[in-house]
Amino acid sequence: MQRKLISTIMLIGVISISLFFVGCKFDNKNINKSEKKIYGKSKIQDIKDLLKTYPLDYNSDEAIKDGLFVISDNSIVGGEEKWNDFISKVGDKKNDSIIVATISDKGDMRLMYLSYLDNKFFSYFDMTRFKDSGIDYYSSDEYKFLKVYDVLGESNIALVNDESITYEEIENDLANGLVTSCNLFTFKNNND
Repeated sequence: MQRKLISTIMLIGVISISLFFVGCKFDNKNINKSEKKIYGKSKIQDIKDLLKTYPLDYNSDEAIKDGLFVISDNSIVGGEEKWNDFISKVGDKKNDSIIVATISDKGDMRLMYLSYLDNKFFSYFDMTRFKDSGIDYYSSDEYKFLKVYDVLGESNIALVNDESITYEEIENDLANGLVTSCNLFTFKNNND
């Protein structure tokens, strides 16, 4: 009995020493990102921490594999079912969130956390993978509505507080320096 105890202690010691010398590499690509978190404006640090789990050299192939909604060159390249599920839940007034990766024509990536919580929309942008953006993170205010504007064969997604506002009014407001909405992203419609 005493020999088994000593053998067990020695085995644990050998394993511990081996791990010490070999080292344990932390790989944030293996974090369980599939566990959905729904945060609102009061949890900006939690959202920032969540988005930091995606590496700085993250690319569209990894984003697609991880199940994000991915838009490149204004075309949906992955996760369309996630987007449709998010829109469906919002339509049913169920709290939900989605992470959207948009890829620029230069290959730079912007991650966006979009949530619908207690009848309010909130978005948070991670620009750390976007070269020459001049900013790392920014967030939107809370908005009452998510609007899909179909313009010239593209769906333009915006958060607004006035459900009746038109896309032209949003563009005019932006041209005049007024912020009446948060423009999220644009993608080409499939039927064109």
